[in-house]
Amino acid sequence: MLRGFAAFYVFAGHVLLERVLQKQSGLGFLFRFGQEAVMLFFLISGFVVYYSTSKHGDTSFSSYFARRARRIYPIFLLALILSWACAAQALGRLPDFSMKQWLGNLLMLQELQNLKGGQLGGGVAPLHGNFPLWSLSYEWWFYVLFYPVYRFIPAARRLHVVAGLSLIGFVTFSLHPNQVSSVLWYFILWWVGAELARSRLERVPLTFVSQRRSLAYLTLFCALAGGAVLAAVIARTPLAFGIHPVLEFRHFCACLIFLAAGLLWSRARWIGFDRLFAPFAFFAPISYAIYVFHFPLAVSSSYLAFLPFPALQIAGYVLVTLVAAYLAEVPFQNWINRVLRRSRPGKG
Repeated sequence: MLRGFAAFYVFAGHVLLERVLQKQSGLGFLFRFGQEAVMLFFLISGFVVYYSTSKHGDTSFSSYFARRARRIYPIFLLALILSWACAAQALGRLPDFSMKQWLGNLLMLQELQNLKGGQLGGGVAPLHGNFPLWSLSYEWWFYVLFYPVYRFIPAARRLHVVAGLSLIGFVTFSLHPNQVSSVLWYFILWWVGAELARSRLERVPLTFVSQRRSLAYLTLFCALAGGAVLAAVIARTPLAFGIHPVLEFRHFCACLIFLAAGLLWSRARWIGFDRLFAPFAFFAPISYAIYVFHFPLAVSSSYLAFLPFPALQIAGYVLVTLVAAYLAEVPFQNWINRVLRRSRPGKG
């Protein structure tokens, strides 16, 4: 339900803010927290990957990465193709080809340079303006970092090791902004979800006591990110809601709030949760494809401009996105799974 809600919120926010609402309006402001929704995705992803890996019998390097690549790359490649096709339609010609940008996206090095103050080294822009793809690079490298920590570090020490990596990321990013440091810095956000899964698997009650270390580390990194904001204020550097260093402060505070709110709600036996979030379960099975498809298909595109009314155009863009997401997540992904499983007999 939460995954479906996060995907729907990002989708609706981008469509409404681009085609209907002003960001400065009251209703527009309610949809300006897509970055926080991505942090919710990170928490859920950490939970799911830890849980599924623990439940899977084969934890070998090849099996783990085959499963992760099979889940991420087929639909990601479709998203790149759609980004190129929609860019071609909007331009009325084939877009200029950039080997660096294509290769950088294929290698999961895409990043939103402008959100980091235009100073982040080591990455490329998401292909043809499909901006939500920035988080896929983080997601992929979290998968890469997860395996050695999970495989070789005792369970009780993993959170501390991850926090140490994230601290290294924060310090090195502060000295010289770069994508590697940024991924390391954010790893703790993703791993907090993994710690929730570990507690679940070990049948440890989800309480503030059992999650005190995660809460403490998130608080520490909120303070560090807040310190960067304060330093910018002292230096009289112009600040913006969606730009470094405010952006990172938002990200870490959002994760701390999500964790604390979840623990409180769990203590209250999830009263009202189903009533509030059940409608979004519809989007959950296709949430990944919605996330990576919606910008080229529904936000930055103009292929339905021939329709007579703006409302009809918006409805068409939404419908096309949902249908494309369903086709990618269900028949296409199932076909990919069958093909790849046959090519690796005995592997899950």
